[in-house]
Amino acid sequence: MKHILIILISIAFNSLLLAQNSTCGFNAVMNQRYEEDPNLLINRDAYEQEIQSIINSKSFFEQKTIPIVVHIIYNDSYSNISDNQVYSAMNAINEDFNGQNNEFNSVVSNFNSVKSSLDLTFVLASKDPNGNDTNGITRTQSNFTDNAGENVKSLVMWNTDMYLNIWVVDNIESGAGAYAYYPGTAPNGAEGIVTRHSQFGTLGTSSTANFASTTLTHEIGHYLNLAHTWGSTNDPELSSNCDSDDGVSDTPNTIGTLYGCSLNQSTCGSLDNVQNFMDYTDCTSMFTNGQRDRVHAALHSNQGGRINLWQYENLIATGVLNEQECTQTELVVQVSTGSWASEISWVINNSAGDAVAGGGLYEDGTTYNTSLCLAPGDYSFETFDSYGDGWNGGSYIVYACDNQAVAQDSNPSGSGEVESFTVVDCGPTLGCSDPNADNYNSEVTEDDGSCLYEGCTDYTALNYDPNSNLENGSCIYQIIPDLFNFSTTGISHTIVLTDDVLIGTIDGMLSQQDIIGVFHQNEFNETLCAGYIVWYDQTTSIAVQGDNPLTSSIDGYVEGQEFEIQVWDYSEQSMFNCSVQYNPSIANQNWYVNGGVSQIVSGQIQIPLVSQSIELPEGWSIFSSYMISESMSVNDVLSPIVSDLVVMKDYNGMAYLAEWNYNGIGDMILGQAYQIKLNTMSTLIVEGAYPEPQEQAIELQEGWNLVGYLRVNPASTEDVFSPVSTQVLLVKDYFGNAYLPEWGFNGIGNMVPGQGYQVKMNSTQYLYYNANDVPY
Repeated sequence: MKHILIILISIAFNSLLLAQNSTCGFNAVMNQRYEEDPNLLINRDAYEQEIQSIINSKSFFEQKTIPIVVHIIYNDSYSNISDNQVYSAMNAINEDFNGQNNEFNSVVSNFNSVKSSLDLTFVLASKDPNGNDTNGITRTQSNFTDNAGENVKSLVMWNTDMYLNIWVVDNIESGAGAYAYYPGTAPNGAEGIVTRHSQFGTLGTSSTANFASTTLTHEIGHYLNLAHTWGSTNDPELSSNCDSDDGVSDTPNTIGTLYGCSLNQSTCGSLDNVQNFMDYTDCTSMFTNGQRDRVHAALHSNQGGRINLWQYENLIATGVLNEQECTQTELVVQVSTGSWASEISWVINNSAGDAVAGGGLYEDGTTYNTSLCLAPGDYSFETFDSYGDGWNGGSYIVYACDNQAVAQDSNPSGSGEVESFTVVDCGPTLGCSDPNADNYNSEVTEDDGSCLYEGCTDYTALNYDPNSNLENGSCIYQIIPDLFNFSTTGISHTIVLTDDVLIGTIDGMLSQQDIIGVFHQNEFNETLCAGYIVWYDQTTSIAVQGDNPLTSSIDGYVEGQEFEIQVWDYSEQSMFNCSVQYNPSIANQNWYVNGGVSQIVSGQIQIPLVSQSIELPEGWSIFSSYMISESMSVNDVLSPIVSDLVVMKDYNGMAYLAEWNYNGIGDMILGQAYQIKLNTMSTLIVEGAYPEPQEQAIELQEGWNLVGYLRVNPASTEDVFSPVSTQVLLVKDYFGNAYLPEWGFNGIGNMVPGQGYQVKMNSTQYLYYNANDVPY
């Protein structure tokens, strides 16, 4: 039923041609196919009539996209070409078929009026026939790569109605450089192109010469029904070629050219189009308008599955396009086939006469539904029958708004018929379009804000759902810990917290369900709550209760008393002290005033320290700890590292010798440092409570001292000793680095937790460290 044109590139070279790329071989293979199936010539004539009918019925053909899969057949690293070489081939054909190659603008002026972009885009598939992800490249190891032909197609082939298959091999058995078939003529339906890697792409193993880099462009031309410019033979430069034609009116008759590039060549009474991709020259760079029509007509025919390649649904199936919601009018084309269904196809043409959708490749007695998305406007439904005897019992219906039929016909006759129809804007179907809503409607095309979401709508509940707008009684409320119980005294101070307040917690920032409370001490030194709020990410205020003078007990704050802020971290289920900063522009800040107002702008919870890790090197060093352990005896504090300890000494020279069970130091003193010698590097963990550093007075006696560092963050040695610097002669760390106030020299840099320092004083002084949240 179908006619073959096989483009096979043969090698019939003399010594001169051995230096060239392999050219097309056509006659021998086609003659063999005609001998095998004489109907091919008859079918070829029928197909040509269909192509001309399609061309005559169109005023213009719009851009089309074709999915490609590249099968690399290899048996060594040389023939296993890189992905980049494949990408270079894709880039080259897209440039050639869209008039974007560098040479397109250099075509001789005689052909400027007919040179054309064919408006075809080739894209490597990203979905295989099973719907799995792919990069559009397969690799198969086989010795067939050395003598390739139809044999490589038996190794791997994807659905030829969905993909343009390209097999890349090392050598073709016939000596060809590449070959392809006219639509619908490949043996056993194995449509596609076989090419040598040396003539595939523009890098890697391929030659960068024009002949090699345009071989694939040439073969795709044959695949899409283009002949050589001198006609359907493989023998250029024969005078008889002047009497042959390629079926394209704007390509001058020529005998053809084998290599070279003579731009003023005239072989059949007119200037030859030697720059045409379907010639054999070394400077091909263009197609013509007539070739464009012929290629697109082939893509509108059912022959060889070409019509299915560019359809929207196939581009979705091959991953070339991502399926998107239709924002225009969604239609369904229903085709019910009768007999000889493989002969029928259809296209929908827009008002300009170009096809915007189509279908074919049908089986007998089957119903097919194709979804389309079209803009409102005038269209025509055009049927085709390649044999010319009608659809043989087949029919079609085009459904639009509300499943109304806008076009339909039973058993279209002859080679095909045309029916006009109009697509209108169906208008939106209003309702709830959210599948997560309780009243979701799958038929809705435009959401009208009516979606209902059942859940807890009370923002004070633990399971509050901000997306819910229909209360269902499921709210669960937080149980406030008893420690927040307080009595209302009738007088208060207001502390405001705006929704942008910044209070740091263990796991980040203040979050919903956390509780901020203000606490005071009564006459029994018991800590009691004077007011609180539960945080819900919105502006709020705490009414801090003042002491009622009419009661005998202290039940609130008194004038001028400083606030004590604590935070209950809901996620940790723990209470923490909180250091806060107030808005200085408001008169009242961190102290209580009857009727006063303050605003907290930021804060940080104080995470209690329960241990300190001190890294001690091998040999001598000086260490200190900022922790107060339950037992401060040197024996107990150093017990974790006693096996590594040689000796420990205080600033008086008293020693602790674990090996002799001798403790001449007694208890360790907070703020003091100690010299220690270990026989190996070790880590000392000191557990206990952490006192506030600003509350500890460290006595610096006249002469030498060993001083501990009580802050959790480092600070400059110069800044720490600045209050007593006039009496400091020298500060040294255990490395021997020194701070010399008299000379303004600080070789120590920062004092750090866990280390101790030797300090020599002119007189006895007292040193206080800044609080951890007060920088130097």
